[in-house]
Amino acid sequence: MSPASVKGGPRPPPPVAESRRSKEVDAFVAKTEPPVRNLVKGLRQLVLDTAPELQETVKWSFPTYTLQGNVCNIVPYTKHVILGFFRGTDLADPRGLLEGTGKNLRHVKVRAPEDIGRPAVRALIREAVATELSAK
Repeated sequence: MSPASVKGGPRPPPPVAESRRSKEVDAFVAKTEPPVRNLVKGLRQLVLDTAPELQETVKWSFPTYTLQGNVCNIVPYTKHVILGFFRGTDLADPRGLLEGTGKNLRHVKVRAPEDIGRPAVRALIREAVATELSAK
C-alpha cells in the first residue's frame, strides 16, 4: 500500500525525530519571549537538520549541541539570537558571518528568519561538527 493510498493522503515526515529533541530545550523555547522565539525555533531546527549526530541539551542555561565536546549553542537576546560556535576561531568564514573577540568562541547574529536559511550558516554548522570530530 502506498502512502498516497492511506486515508488522508501522505503525511509529511516530522521535522526532527522526537527522540532527538530535548525536553529541556522544549521548555527553554516555550519560555523564550516573542519575537525571538521563532528565531530560536528556526535555529534549533536548522542545527538538528544539518547535524543529526549532535546531541541537544541545556548547558549554561542555553540550548547547547554536543558531540565529543561542545559544538554550538543558541542564545536569545531581546532583538536577536546568536548561534555560537565553541571552536569558532577554527572555522573558515568566507562570507564573514562570524563575530566575536573571545579566545575561541565566535557567533553568527540572527535578526530575521531569512538569516537562518543562508547556506553559509548551514556550512558553518557542518564545519563546526567536522572541526570537533578532528580535534579528538
